[in-house]
Amino acid sequence: MKRWILAVCIAVLTGLTGCARDESAKQQADGDRMKITVAVWNAEDALVGDAVLDAVEERFGVTFEPVNMTWNDYYQKVERWAATDSLPDLFVGDFRNSRWYTQWVQKGLLCALPEDLSEYPHLEQYMQNLQLTQISLADGRMYCIPRQTYPSQEWTSIDRIIVYRWDLAQKAGITKEPENWEEFQKMILAIMAADPENTGIQGMSVGNAGLITGALLPYASSVAVGSGTDFCWKEDMDGVYKPAYFVDDLTSAFQLGRDMYTSGCS
Repeated sequence: MKRWILAVCIAVLTGLTGCARDESAKQQADGDRMKITVAVWNAEDALVGDAVLDAVEERFGVTFEPVNMTWNDYYQKVERWAATDSLPDLFVGDFRNSRWYTQWVQKGLLCALPEDLSEYPHLEQYMQNLQLTQISLADGRMYCIPRQTYPSQEWTSIDRIIVYRWDLAQKAGITKEPENWEEFQKMILAIMAADPENTGIQGMSVGNAGLITGALLPYASSVAVGSGTDFCWKEDMDGVYKPAYFVDDLTSAFQLGRDMYTSGCS
């Protein structure tokens, strides 16, 4: 985690994304270093006592100041900072897929990355590898540095995983693992009916309600992103703006969810 945070801080030096404190970050008193506020999970522990960090700060003449942010409150904190025009110079989180990202751009709370990144070849190469033509841009520009989790977009399909007990399925008489939703529902219902371990086993469950959309909705749909874009409106073929789930024709996906609920699978 510490090395990752340091890498993010170095990226800031090639293009600051937050600009609520732009003036204070740019204006330096004689002999003072530029101060860059960083809101990253556990930043107070990560940005201290590190020889590499010290070397980076010395080389670039900056001081990274940690801003407290934890996993259980970062959404609320960042939203509050934006509402009070006090965003840190750098902050992280899953905001590019939310309605807030566009709102912050419209309000001038974020600074766009330079269109010409040739002075920063490593960042330029990184951004090119992200295939920005396939990423939704705000006003045609990028106001953040997206995190590349996988080598290509196709790999994101493994984010959606349903775990089940194959041993229980076999004890319930299932001989082949399911390859479609119909076979999957049949397997779940068979396990529930047989209850091999006599535990009163029930259907699917999730730790977070947002995970339901992740499993059932088509990956290409705007609604499939569980936070924020649920409220997205898209233009249909007639030029009329409608909620995304109408434009994307998700009737069959919602029907699947309904069928699984009424059958007891979920």
